[in-house]
Amino acid sequence: MKHQAAGTVIYAAAWCKHQPAGTVVLDLVSNHTPELKHLFVQESARGAGVGTTLCAWTETYAALAGFDKLYLSVGTDNDGARRLYERLGFIPTGRSTTTTYQYVDDDGQKQWATETDDVFERSLVD
Repeated sequence: MKHQAAGTVIYAAAWCKHQPAGTVVLDLVSNHTPELKHLFVQESARGAGVGTTLCAWTETYAALAGFDKLYLSVGTDNDGARRLYERLGFIPTGRSTTTTYQYVDDDGQKQWATETDDVFERSLVD
């Protein structure tokens, strides 16, 4: 919450016909600053340009904040997201990260997961 209040982490949402359609986070203090994170589009809104619009919003915000690149990480097995980001001009940097974290599943049980993500970047200047 303190980062949101300080304006260093920005949360945005897209709406279609009075329904939430998608969300994104723009992290201005991450290891890869600025970083587009947690892009999510409701299944019913996929293919309607919601993800593209949210990405464009983060690019504009980051550029207005004075950054010349935008970063994101995408799972090595997330082909749909990778296609979207590549179509939008993001290119792989050759760097990757592996994260292990704990979460609570639908049955309320604690589980562990490990994800490997590739880091992508997009220039915000022509």
